[in-house]
Amino acid sequence: MKKVFILLFVLAGIAFSATAQESKTIYIMKNGTVDFQSVVSEIDSIIFYAPGAEEGFLPYGEGFNDAEIGASKTFVELGYPGELENWEFEDTRQYGDLWMFHAYCGDNIVLLARRYSDDASSHGIKVVNKNTLADAGALNLGSINISDIKMVSSDYKGRCVAAVVTGNETEFFYWTSTSGAPVSVGKINVNMATNHNNVTPHANFQVSGDITGNAWITALGPLSSNGDHYRVKVTAGKLATSHSIISTGYSSADCTWFQMISPLDASNEPSYVIGDAEGNSNQANSVHCYVNDFAGLTQHIMPAYWQGNPNDDDDDPASWDPNFLRRWWVGTGFVPARSGARAPVVTALPINGKSYVVVVGGTAWYHAATVLNSDLSLTYIDNLNIAEPMNRGWSYGAWADWYYDDVKHEAYLALWFGRLGLFTYKLTCKQLD
Repeated sequence: MKKVFILLFVLAGIAFSATAQESKTIYIMKNGTVDFQSVVSEIDSIIFYAPGAEEGFLPYGEGFNDAEIGASKTFVELGYPGELENWEFEDTRQYGDLWMFHAYCGDNIVLLARRYSDDASSHGIKVVNKNTLADAGALNLGSINISDIKMVSSDYKGRCVAAVVTGNETEFFYWTSTSGAPVSVGKINVNMATNHNNVTPHANFQVSGDITGNAWITALGPLSSNGDHYRVKVTAGKLATSHSIISTGYSSADCTWFQMISPLDASNEPSYVIGDAEGNSNQANSVHCYVNDFAGLTQHIMPAYWQGNPNDDDDDPASWDPNFLRRWWVGTGFVPARSGARAPVVTALPINGKSYVVVVGGTAWYHAATVLNSDLSLTYIDNLNIAEPMNRGWSYGAWADWYYDDVKHEAYLALWFGRLGLFTYKLTCKQLD
């Protein structure tokens, strides 16, 4: 984009120095081809806009400025067996312990319920419309065995990416549509979805960038006192044959054995957010979040308590500042009691040239999520200060997925809350009146 703008400025100088009698032609080149051409004498003015500004959207670099609450459905409404908040079932799947991963895939969302996928159940993978959450058919698995799909997530463009593990190898596939055939980007000789000690989830991964072009894949590594995570490069849609290790400096082998990272952007040496389970499970202040630079130095720490403004009236919720999490946060929040349960789930959201951070946690009786500035200091928009009542203390935790549509200038965010269901949001970059 910068090259195009520089060329425009050069051409503008040529246009202004030309006389009305000249018949020279201006050619504007983009990606090596002619994007626009005109005879100089026919141009009466040249106006430059920041990308998006001429269309009523925020200029690039200014992020998003509004959020809409979208469709939501409980696990029962999504078609899974059981009953919401009925704890009498012997099979915990019947009250929503599904160990769910979900990922955007174009206009749809793919739901991978790991508690059903290992026995090839019809409930293992579902596809729903991203706007209505109505059933939207099936995912074309090609020759992939559903029980080998251990995790799904999406890249920045909304393509579903699956980590498929066979033996000690992980192969990554992506879909541009749920009806299209899966495309392999390659495999690596390591299990990037290790279920440590055969104790529930643990595994998680992120795709930063464009899986069909250039991207980085990060995933939790073997549990360690250093907090080790795998990192693999994708170049021109092909997976590297070797991986590197990022060490967070925070133990992934303590508390509930859960930790995840998410790069703040798709660069080669990004800062990254860390979601870490620390202290004692199912107790206040066991959720911790940090931002490290690429060298591993901690730059930002999520505040231990969100006290609100001094002018707030403790007895009047209407007076509470929406930029603080006091309405549902208990200390930093609780991680569930189940070993390996996913909390805190974190994901960076690079939207319109600016990065944000989603944190998903809660208490024993609430699922909670918020979108924070990249320094973890403040919630960004009140609609994204989210709390949903649920007995989550022994749940499998949560999952989060998102993507940004740079044509429509809007991002889509979906949150899975264990034992409850799927909640969606749309983040927009419009110029507001």
